[in-house]
Amino acid sequence: MKRKVFLSHSSRDKDFVRDLDKALKAYGVETFLDERDIAVGEDIPERIYQAIEDATHVCYILSQNSIDSAWVKEELSAAKMREKERGGVFILPVLLDDVPIPTSVRSKRYADFRNRHASRLDQHASFALLLKAMGLADLPAPTAEAPKPLPPQERSVVNELTLLTVELQDILDTIEDLVSVRGDVVPEPQLVASVLNEHLRPPNPVCFFCDVLDRTRALRLAPGEKERVERLIREILECADALTAFRRKIEMVAHGNESGADRESVHSLMVEQRSNVIRFKNKSRMLLFSVVYFADPGVHPRDRLASGGAK
Repeated sequence: MKRKVFLSHSSRDKDFVRDLDKALKAYGVETFLDERDIAVGEDIPERIYQAIEDATHVCYILSQNSIDSAWVKEELSAAKMREKERGGVFILPVLLDDVPIPTSVRSKRYADFRNRHASRLDQHASFALLLKAMGLADLPAPTAEAPKPLPPQERSVVNELTLLTVELQDILDTIEDLVSVRGDVVPEPQLVASVLNEHLRPPNPVCFFCDVLDRTRALRLAPGEKERVERLIREILECADALTAFRRKIEMVAHGNESGADRESVHSLMVEQRSNVIRFKNKSRMLLFSVVYFADPGVHPRDRLASGGAK
């Protein structure tokens, strides 16, 4: 039987969903992805309801983004009705974040992808569970031509990117802890400014990391992967700019040069920056993971990060 999977998700989780789509298609699964499969001029709700009706399974992507999405709630409701009509396992919950599980799927076992950055998606243990739920557990893994290693001069860029990513993660861990608001305790702006100046005044690993991004753009990658890398670089640079702006802002607050900087506004600054730092960490790791497979196909990016350099 041909498997047809509807990918119910928030548009903010597109990076993961595109990877899942690609991995499922490699096993011969037909997928429905709205950005690709809804044509210009088609009635969107009608097309979505028809795709759910035609699907053999619905992968319900559970994340902080999706539980707040009215569209995803509507898709889940339609999927539940379809499941009651046909019986059996139809909805397959896929957990991305630590979020409350909706009552309608709370009794179901979910595929846990909260640690999805620790391995390539199609090698993740929960991906095997998804395939098993679809009745595809006994299929051999798809074969593909092994990627060719990058030339030495390009590999040196990846080695440098690896080393700087390790340094960057340490600095961002420190900053994340520094700006974390615990209960009613708001970090002192003077302390935050002092630590940020210590870590972020040029030259520093963040500057060096951003510098190597230009050379990363020049790596010869597959077209689809090159677009992904370019998008990640843009997002990383946005995070770096936001962190620099925060350092300047908090320094002004610490020196009393920022009017209206009361406790509440400082609290908001800290909360906003913590989210930015977490995004910065995740995007920089995703960039390294995207690039390393083309530099050393036999070495997992996690191993590179653990060793702090090239294998």
